[in-house]
Amino acid sequence: TAKKLAKGILPAIDAEITQLATTQRAAVMELGIEYKAYLSAGKAETPQSAAQTRSLLTARSQLDVPNHDPIIPAPVVRPDQGHKTSRIDVGYGVQDGAHFQELVWRPSYHELIDPEAGYNRGAQIQFFRFALRHYADEKKTRLEKFVPIDILSLAPRDEFFQRLSWKINLSGVRTRMANGEERPLARVNGGAGYAWETGKALHTPTLLYSFLDVTLDAGKFPGADYALGAGPALGMVTDLSQDWRAHTYARLQRFALGNQRTSAEVSIDQRFSVGPNAGLRVSVGKKKEFDRLWNHADINFQYYY
Repeated sequence: TAKKLAKGILPAIDAEITQLATTQRAAVMELGIEYKAYLSAGKAETPQSAAQTRSLLTARSQLDVPNHDPIIPAPVVRPDQGHKTSRIDVGYGVQDGAHFQELVWRPSYHELIDPEAGYNRGAQIQFFRFALRHYADEKKTRLEKFVPIDILSLAPRDEFFQRLSWKINLSGVRTRMANGEERPLARVNGGAGYAWETGKALHTPTLLYSFLDVTLDAGKFPGADYALGAGPALGMVTDLSQDWRAHTYARLQRFALGNQRTSAEVSIDQRFSVGPNAGLRVSVGKKKEFDRLWNHADINFQYYY
């Protein structure tokens, strides 16, 4: 109803408004006035829009009811009380039957699966994260991944705000070729889409998102030095308890330009907090590159400092 008022679909004297209790009618009008101001921000006001605003303000002034300004509660955890922004991970894992030990260092700032208290919900900003792996069978240590920039913004849509979610990631990664060999390459990945809060539908705080991703890889591929692809990405971030968060996601990329191939992944990352600045992360999933499928699983102890 308030949305209809703000957009001029419904006049303030309509029966849908006047039949409401006085306090409820005042609250709806105030919300309509505020939302109209939001929609008009930065735009030149037309005579028609000005007349609509006057009619709403006049109708509201005729109701002998105090303003319904919402009480904005102070956050339980202030931004300066959240987890520390630097993190180091030490763990063990298996990829396609090969066992490895892993060391991950992230100088800053916050990952989607990190404890949310003190940070914006749905936001992820990471800089200069890198991972070293030692494969026991091959007796070698290598740089597995280097991520200079990793930004993700999940902005849930609702009836009033139809916001766009987006992501950008610059990284150096290793990709498995058709013959099973893993080669390093540079990757730029970005995308945009929508996110939604499920509210009480799943009985636990949950964010759902759907993206269209675009990826550009540059490296020594068979027959080409680059690959450009696109495809969907779906995900769900669920708080199963105060100390337990799960991020389940699926991605599909069809590289149609340059080195042609199909890449896919289905994974679930889980974080269990074991203190204000420590946690346990467990990740399992399945990946596909060049028609080759393999499983991966790892467990990491995380320390924030």
